[in-house]
Amino acid sequence: MIILLLSLIVPLYSFSGGNGSSVNPYQVESCDDLQNISNYLDSHFLQIKDIDCGVGSHIVGNGFDPIGPIFTGLYDGDSYLISNLFINRPGDSTIGLFARSTGSVSNVGLIEFDVSSMNYVAGLIGYNSGLVNFSFSRGNVSGTSMVGNLVAGNYGGTIENSYSSGRVNGISFVGGLAGFNDGIINNSFSFANVIGSTDVGGFVGKSISGVIQNSFSVGNVSGTSDVGGFIGEHVGDSILNSYWSNHSGNVELSVETGTTTGISPINNNNNWFYNY
Repeated sequence: MIILLLSLIVPLYSFSGGNGSSVNPYQVESCDDLQNISNYLDSHFLQIKDIDCGVGSHIVGNGFDPIGPIFTGLYDGDSYLISNLFINRPGDSTIGLFARSTGSVSNVGLIEFDVSSMNYVAGLIGYNSGLVNFSFSRGNVSGTSMVGNLVAGNYGGTIENSYSSGRVNGISFVGGLAGFNDGIINNSFSFANVIGSTDVGGFVGKSISGVIQNSFSVGNVSGTSDVGGFIGEHVGDSILNSYWSNHSGNVELSVETGTTTGISPINNNNNWFYNY
């Protein structure tokens, strides 16, 4: 009986240090460490070095298995990088480094990634209802619906001080930073090029009753309906002090469906843009 009880309390996985508490978070230094966060979803984590996920089992088959199902803890990337994340799960949904988060993800730099799936597809988080802060994504994402470079769907969550670049391909609700938003996005921007069909935006594909402020997008955007340089379609949002690039060859409208209040073309605000 004693042996059985002891076996039940042995940790599932041993990180490089820490105990998962707020004062002594688990230390993350490899892609295996990242993968095993799924066994400790309500814990605290601190990344302690740059991580290359382009090795071993993480680059074969379906690639990395997104952290989840729902992350409720705290992840601090401490401004280290995560590179070469590969996810190819064409029949799945809610896909990214984190599948779904109601916790806090901050100081994460995600670069040179390739993520493809069906719905709710992004580099960092597929479905966010928590906090994303001081993080960026630089890579390629493709999916069907709800596709964004940093976050796919921001549902009541907050994204601050973050940015995206690279390429985003989808069909509906496709955005450079986020595919869909009904939360808060502040002090963030996107350089990503975006290709889709409906509800396609350089910053957000579609936003409903959200708040977006102090943000901009400059990537090329193309689609067929509800296509905007900043947002494809928005309803009931509060948008303040935000900008989009109306450079030659880009779409002609900042928003196709919804008001343009609070959104200005960057060529009228060059000093603001270049000093951001």
